[in-house]
Amino acid sequence: MKRSRILTGTLLLATIGTLTACSDSIGPGDSDGMARIRIINSVFVGDDPSTAAPVAIDYLIDSSSTLGQLDIPAHAIWSGADGEEESRYRTIPDAIHSFVARIAGDTTPNNSLYRNESMLPYLPRQRLVGGMYYTIVVAGVIPSEGMIPAEAVIWYNQNVDDPFPGPSINGVYQARFKVINAAPFADASGEGTSLQFYVTPGATPPAGPITAYRPMVTVGYRGLSPYGHVNAGTYTITVVAPIQPPRCGRDGCPGAPGPILIQQPVTFASGEVRSFVIQSTAASDTPGPSNHIMVSLIDKRHQ
Repeated sequence: MKRSRILTGTLLLATIGTLTACSDSIGPGDSDGMARIRIINSVFVGDDPSTAAPVAIDYLIDSSSTLGQLDIPAHAIWSGADGEEESRYRTIPDAIHSFVARIAGDTTPNNSLYRNESMLPYLPRQRLVGGMYYTIVVAGVIPSEGMIPAEAVIWYNQNVDDPFPGPSINGVYQARFKVINAAPFADASGEGTSLQFYVTPGATPPAGPITAYRPMVTVGYRGLSPYGHVNAGTYTITVVAPIQPPRCGRDGCPGAPGPILIQQPVTFASGEVRSFVIQSTAASDTPGPSNHIMVSLIDKRHQ
């Protein structure tokens, strides 16, 4: 099918342009020696996947430091600070920090959703480097009572962002984006699944099956995708939880598509860097748009 090949050539970088200097109109800067961090809450509580419900969490960085406790509502992203609301980043000193995630209101000493192989709370530590950007995904389903399994909520320390300019073609920056998969109930089991992220031209979804196109990025559960690049303009975003591994060729990705979780138009501006956060809002035996949201964050704007 020709349309898949044409679309791929339109969206993906096919010409090496000359990179030019840029200025940042909004968003975090990296000239102050501070690190940036943001936190996504996708924690559910329930003894059975069909009855699990999203809950608010408290997040503590350096438990007793002046950074204080961050209160994050159910299926939400921390609201940010330091004038960086569009990206949800917060500045934090370059140092080794400790991290605690717990159900909102839980004041049990030394308690955390992070569990070791013995299902005991532990305190992950990581150095946050000045000038770097980090996204912490707190996602999983935990029982309402009793011990929390070691794999229920996993500490990831490799989720480093890269909100720097995309390619410049003939002096015009492309837009740049990544996808964050924080959706436990993209699969009815509550154990998450990989997501395919399609970007098609125009504000109207394609008339034919989405598998006629090639996904721009694929991202695993609780992970961050590679960056994709598009020219400025309006596109339709389609997020699919695949039923089977894709078999992508020059004619697209034939095979059985999974449920569509998100399908909505997005307008990209030249030079902007976005993060799309996919979250479940409820448990469901039939995952789809009714129990998923996509939050679009502007990490940075380059001119």
